[in-house]
Amino acid sequence: MKKVLFIGHYREASGWGQAARDYIQAMLTIKDIDLVCRPLVLKGDYKELPEVIKEAENKSDRMPDICVQHVLPHFFSANQKIGKNIGLFVTETDTLKYTNWPIFLYQMDELWVPNNDIIRNICQTLDVKYRNKTYKVPHATNVSKFDKTGVQLSINEINGTFKFYFIGEFNRRKNLAALLEAFHVGFHHYDNVSLIIKTSIPGKSPQEAKQIVQGFCDKVKSSLRMYVNHSYYKPEVIITERLSENQLIGLHRFGDCFVNTSFGEAWSIPAFDAMGFGKTPININHGGPKEFVKEDDLGTGRLLGSYPEIICGVDDTIPTMFTGRERWMNIDRDELIAAMKHYEKNKFDSSIGKLQAAKFSYENVGKIISERLK
Repeated sequence: MKKVLFIGHYREASGWGQAARDYIQAMLTIKDIDLVCRPLVLKGDYKELPEVIKEAENKSDRMPDICVQHVLPHFFSANQKIGKNIGLFVTETDTLKYTNWPIFLYQMDELWVPNNDIIRNICQTLDVKYRNKTYKVPHATNVSKFDKTGVQLSINEINGTFKFYFIGEFNRRKNLAALLEAFHVGFHHYDNVSLIIKTSIPGKSPQEAKQIVQGFCDKVKSSLRMYVNHSYYKPEVIITERLSENQLIGLHRFGDCFVNTSFGEAWSIPAFDAMGFGKTPININHGGPKEFVKEDDLGTGRLLGSYPEIICGVDDTIPTMFTGRERWMNIDRDELIAAMKHYEKNKFDSSIGKLQAAKFSYENVGKIISERLK
């Protein structure tokens, strides 16, 4: 039996943290490994850690055979006494050439990433030998959550409407402006539709965050210059409080169509979950969503056209990342409006998305990981 040490941000209340918890639980389905976990916490502390992960934390990390490091690459540190050092990471831009990440990636014996676009990025950036040492290991999910009803939501002003919704941090990469522009241009104040924005801002209270996000929404509406009076625009429903898992499930149940306009997503857990709950997510045709949305069957979602754009305006990251030397993908606004209008009028079989999500269960992703560990 091989001893595997997993180092990751699994104690964080973040997308990285959720992905790490899911990877761990996928690895725990592998019978012929002894898994040990160690956390690297950058922000916050996730309080609802599954007991199986706590048990893996309590084991000795002495003399592992393999070390899987699911952290930002500038935290990678290869130990030559370990048989194999594996770096598991993501990126959302078109190149790593101008970052300091290649220095750290070269330390690893093997690289795991969740989608094919990152592999193409690596093939254009790293030495040839690392192009042959990079493998796709998709995100995993707890499929049982798609059977839960969650906390039932009711918001009087939008009950009975067709509800578009977004879940994600409020930052530049999420490209919330594109969603607001499409929604307010595509629909009028008399249309029976609504928009829910579930977001947060690190370091800000829910009240402060809501005020900032509402100000951003108002600025976008002013920039559109369609109406002098903002009352002619549909008001957004903004949720900035932290939601429990059952409350998030309730939000997915409450919403009708998830819209993801991000400039780049290595996976997008909210979009994936929306698919599992049958909410036909709208995504950009790039990165993670391409791995789980299958457009030959629109019940799993929609992938929209995009175009490369110079990165600008990202101030909340490390200095060498997200600079003007890189590109990310911007979503086609006309296609986005058409897709939103289409989904408002057409319903799809919600069970199809759940069946697609099941392909990424802990057991199925565990089999992929097991093959790589062999």
